[in-house]
Amino acid sequence: MQIYIHIPFCKKKCLYCDFNSYANCSHELILRYLNGLNREIKLAGKVYGKGEITSIFIGGGTPSLLDENEIKSVFDTIKNHFKISSDAEITIEANPESFTEGKAVAFKSYGVNRLSLGVQSLDDNNLRAVGRIHDVATAKSAIKLAGEYFDNISCDLIVGLPFDTKASVENEVKELAGIVDHISVYQLILEEGTPLEKLVKEGKITLPDDDETIDLFDIANKTLKSIGFERY
Repeated sequence: MQIYIHIPFCKKKCLYCDFNSYANCSHELILRYLNGLNREIKLAGKVYGKGEITSIFIGGGTPSLLDENEIKSVFDTIKNHFKISSDAEITIEANPESFTEGKAVAFKSYGVNRLSLGVQSLDDNNLRAVGRIHDVATAKSAIKLAGEYFDNISCDLIVGLPFDTKASVENEVKELAGIVDHISVYQLILEEGTPLEKLVKEGKITLPDDDETIDLFDIANKTLKSIGFERY
């Protein structure tokens, strides 16, 4: 069996995001959510607790927004109510700006063996255009820090951003491929009702068209394949 845990809190919601996430919530609300989440894990354990867990994925939102003790409570509850395989893959998502050495140490002590970093782009213009709150230097610093604690690191990369070109995407992929084990490449989707959609409609931001975005995605895939990455 596999477990997915959702932490729906962010410091700031990205302009393209239509996920179930909420920005600048009070600490009281976050604690109420975690209390409810831990109760639900306990209830699920009564039904499914005898099955062996082969994968745990904590995503969001921004799980790394929580402090070490808040995340610990979730891991402790899972471990107390489920049987976890000795070789289970245990992943947590983190954003570069909220990933610290203290959290790296804590995550590893909780059994995390795979870190997924929300890099999204290695172009500061793209990051600013879509409302990310980290810059490229922070992303690279986070990747370096992660490498000191985890053998399995994944980075997310979005193609179809305002300043993407074939050359820039190829260079981004090559750079990431040299320092991480896994790259998740996504095409930007302009979701209805998001701030980004409004900006595009108002002509304040211009995105590559669908054909251009597909070409960018193909460039990323071909580059990764040429380096030795396998798509799955």
